[in-house]
Amino acid sequence: MREKAIDYTSSKTMYEEFENLYKRFWHIGAHTSEIPNNRDYIILDIYDFQVVIYNDNGNIIAFNNTCPHRGARLIPNENKIFSRGNGNIICKYHGWKYSNKELHIPSRDGFCKDSIEGRDLLHYHVELCGELIFFSYNPAQSLKKQLGDFYDEFKAISHSIDSCVDINTHSKYEANWKISLENSIEGYHLPFVHSTTFMPLELEGLAPTDTNDVICSHSPMANQKIIKKYAKIRNLFQESNFYKEGYWCYHIFPFSFVASSFGLHYSIMLFYPSNNPYKTNFSSRTYSVKAKSKDVQDIYYKGMIQASWDILNEDTEVVALMQQGASKFMNFPNFVYHQNMENWIVKFHELYKKYM
Repeated sequence: MREKAIDYTSSKTMYEEFENLYKRFWHIGAHTSEIPNNRDYIILDIYDFQVVIYNDNGNIIAFNNTCPHRGARLIPNENKIFSRGNGNIICKYHGWKYSNKELHIPSRDGFCKDSIEGRDLLHYHVELCGELIFFSYNPAQSLKKQLGDFYDEFKAISHSIDSCVDINTHSKYEANWKISLENSIEGYHLPFVHSTTFMPLELEGLAPTDTNDVICSHSPMANQKIIKKYAKIRNLFQESNFYKEGYWCYHIFPFSFVASSFGLHYSIMLFYPSNNPYKTNFSSRTYSVKAKSKDVQDIYYKGMIQASWDILNEDTEVVALMQQGASKFMNFPNFVYHQNMENWIVKFHELYKKYM
């Protein structure tokens, strides 16, 4: 029997992941700063449908971008992995419209009462951790329980974030979502894939720790020149921001990944499955943190964003190679020959097996 944790090609396993992982867990949708105004929205492509995070006159909702009448798309979208904008929730086909917590149905009296009674958007559950917006189809536990001991850290991080300064959907991950995610949680590949981009940080290990369904890794930096540079830059930001030295990252099982260096910026990467087991609906958003002056963004973030793009583009090349060999890899017994820098993958597989 194939080990599902290393099944990177099967549609059957993909369906089971949809039922056991996607439907039952909380997933990061957005930061409140991204949808501050009435009718602001973010759209995420997941599997073969879209989830909308929407500001309904100050009430944050999440719903499937499908009209509950005949299934037309409510907010037009060019099938992008990630998009955002401002607009009404209205079906252009028959005029069904949602606003202020109410679904407005034209010619309602023409419908059979039993068929229309209680009709609503295809809503998701929504919970906030500070300013981070999470959504879930049918959560098996509360968001606070899922985040465990890291709940307060995520809350503090969310209050440190100022705004989204970059969105990357151009780095194409032509691989199963598990391959794409595993690449981001192991450090063994760094000197070979990121020799000039990531390695200059001189990270001292990526030993993972876990609580509930979050795995965290904190790695000090050995490059004293970079440490001094970050220490100097930190003086430009508000002292109340959440701070931790070195490079640190969190994997919020199953699909979300949050990373930062010294708390001076945050990257939220989403490794959502697509409708093809050979591709990942990947997006990466970079967030600035609250600074003493807005001029800081132009000084600091431009170079940092370019470095992030370079790293992600390097990753896309190697995950594609992994996917190309995936059908053979599944015939191996198990992922038991890991190097110490790949221990995080083992922890990921343990969680995966627990819930699958």
